[in-house]
Amino acid sequence: QTQGMKILAPEPLAAAIIGKGGSVIAEMRSSCSARLSLTESGDYFPNTDCRILTAQTNDEDGMEAVLRQVLTKAVETVQSGTSVEAMGTEADMRLKVLVPRAAAGGIIGKGGAKIKEMRESSGARITVNDPAGTGPSADQLVSFTGTEEALEMVLNEVNKQVQALNTEPWFSTWLSTSSAMSASSYSNYYGGGGREGGGYYGGGGGYERGGGYERGGGYERG
Repeated sequence: QTQGMKILAPEPLAAAIIGKGGSVIAEMRSSCSARLSLTESGDYFPNTDCRILTAQTNDEDGMEAVLRQVLTKAVETVQSGTSVEAMGTEADMRLKVLVPRAAAGGIIGKGGAKIKEMRESSGARITVNDPAGTGPSADQLVSFTGTEEALEMVLNEVNKQVQALNTEPWFSTWLSTSSAMSASSYSNYYGGGGREGGGYYGGGGGYERGGGYERGGGYERG
């Protein structure tokens, strides 16, 4: 049965996954027996600066290998120090994935029990956004922040919840549908306000916007 995941890749991570002349993504496709596609540069998931990496494999081992390699590339990108704003620091890395709306309930758990358990066991901060649409296959953004080990734990658990649904009739539709928008149509769609103006992270100030080390004149802004 086809396994599938969607991972959000800021441009620095997308560049690392593609590699020089496409060498890295070609090697990933080969070594993991995976079908990997990435939205075009500038075609981002709404309210983010992230392209969508869609991965499909024929078995669990292949998908686990893909996720491991993506996480490795994320760590390398963060270590390079060129993506602090997009991906955080080594001790506080940020990763985002898209899950089908039907998987979110399993990630959150009854009364929030599952997400609480994941937060406590991994030490990661985990946020599940509202779905971008209706129906079981609507994309729902899950963000997690923490160390490499914390992200690996959460990524594996989220992957399990997603693959538990891979026999559903809508699963292949979810995998083949991209909700990315180009920067120009995005600007028109949102009336020019862009992702800062409300959206998922804007109004509430959450940890991504609320004057933390990224915004508040810390070492990066000087």
